[in-house]
Amino acid sequence: MDKENYEISNNTSHKKNNLIIFSIVSFFAIQYIAFISFFKVNFPYSSDFPDIIFFTYDFIKLGEINLLEPISGHFFVFPRLISFVNLYFNSFDVNNIFYLQWVVISLTVFLMYLLLKQTDKKLSWVIIPISAFLYCPLASSNYFIPAMLAWLLPTISITTMIFVLNKRPSFKNTVYGISLAIFSTLSTVIGVIAWIPGLIMNQKKKWFVIWVLSMIIFGLYYLSIIPEDENEIHPELLFSYEGYAFIATFLSTPFRLKYDFLMVIIGSLSIFISLFCLYYFLKIEREFKTVLPWFTFILVALVGAIITALGRIHLEGHFGDEPYYITVSQLFQIGLLVLISKIMINTRKNSKRKIFTIFLISIIIIQMVLLVPSYYSGWVRGEYYMNEKMDQVNCLSLSPDETCISLITNHYQDPYYQKFYEMINFWI
Repeated sequence: MDKENYEISNNTSHKKNNLIIFSIVSFFAIQYIAFISFFKVNFPYSSDFPDIIFFTYDFIKLGEINLLEPISGHFFVFPRLISFVNLYFNSFDVNNIFYLQWVVISLTVFLMYLLLKQTDKKLSWVIIPISAFLYCPLASSNYFIPAMLAWLLPTISITTMIFVLNKRPSFKNTVYGISLAIFSTLSTVIGVIAWIPGLIMNQKKKWFVIWVLSMIIFGLYYLSIIPEDENEIHPELLFSYEGYAFIATFLSTPFRLKYDFLMVIIGSLSIFISLFCLYYFLKIEREFKTVLPWFTFILVALVGAIITALGRIHLEGHFGDEPYYITVSQLFQIGLLVLISKIMINTRKNSKRKIFTIFLISIIIIQMVLLVPSYYSGWVRGEYYMNEKMDQVNCLSLSPDETCISLITNHYQDPYYQKFYEMINFWI
């Protein structure tokens, strides 16, 4: 009887915990829906046009299919296809794609939750701070909408791939992973980092060989379609303070800090803590295989920072702190979060390590505190870009303000703006 009562009590407690977790995660999800609802404007902005929207124009107006037309070294194949389907069959409503961002993020949260349960069921609560990272509006900032898919699709591809490969290596899962890697690579150039999980998590030789061969074949094809001099890279700058600062800043972009040196410090501390976690799981607890997915997230984000630095560090005004980098850099912070939480579970029963456990808890608390300015900045930027879009809509209407007329007439002879002005008739 006592055993039965214990099981009933345990089940009740488990259900209560799950309800609390679900409620808090739902709060972050609803917050993002509110962000979209408050600031949505049915008008593309900035990179939306050249990166995504002009593909639809070329198809409808000229009958051309320019899926593989690169923009600054990026191939936006799948964001263009997804946006085209929505625009063509849904009255050119870009707000639907804004809501699609929420769907993609929510699926990523769900996959992270399943991955936590694969790692250790005691880690289920960690989905709360993970959702705080993923639902932060700063990454989008209501800046561009269709073009933002290019940054979100690699994130969900990588998460899905790690989840699938962590279940059981097999031919089916390997093929599925390769498909996701191609999908990610043809969404944006940084999407190439999706090939990394297969190199780390394919433990069996035959699946590893298939993965490497596929990566080489697709890599050769990818290089063959990149026009010469499409994008400069400067590997020599990686071995300078500017190179290191760019990478460290990139890894700390989920946190919106006022001063650049603080971003570098936070990024440096993140790298140091990741190295400590590596030592801990290799030498102390020796359960590296259990937490391999989360180290994979860390490595993927680090390589993403390096790739971005190669192509952007030499450009004026690029310091590695662009908000849309968050979609990749947050994988580093999420990986750290889970690894620290796993160490906490291992050490909390040891009274001699109580101070160490408190230290680990403080790291997670600091992560969450540092997200507060990011949420504030995200909402402020969301309102700012809503007003920017409304100003553009007013300027391009049939009765524009006098201050807009010179801007319009000055650009009319530019081929880009000729296409732009014709395309905006779908929204004005």
